Amino acid sequence: IDPFTVLVWCHPTTLTNLRHLIAKRDGVNGWRLSLAGTAGNVSLIQGGTTNLNYRANEAVLVVNQWSCVAAIKDTAAAQVYGFTGAMNANGCVKEFIQQ
Repeated sequence: IDPFTVLVWCHPTTLTNLRHLIAKRDGVNGWRLSLAGTAGNVSLIQGGTTNLNYRANEAVLVVNQWSCVAAIKDTAAAQVYGFTGAMNANGCVKEFIQQ
């Protein structure tokens, strides 16, 4: 997959595991930005011959609150940033690391 950037605003009413925020897939190849578990973590999953999963260590999404999530994928790695109404010590930026 070529490098890409995607930005999505969401307002979850529940945090359901594997709920897709946005996706581009043809059944096998592509990517999806989804909830990972029920604590507000988000994963960027790239599919193809092998799946690569980039998951936030800290919660990004909060129930009943607007959040902006940006995923940036280059040829070697991915970074995902989440911006919510609450600031943290890093300016409310959450970076995904590859599992």
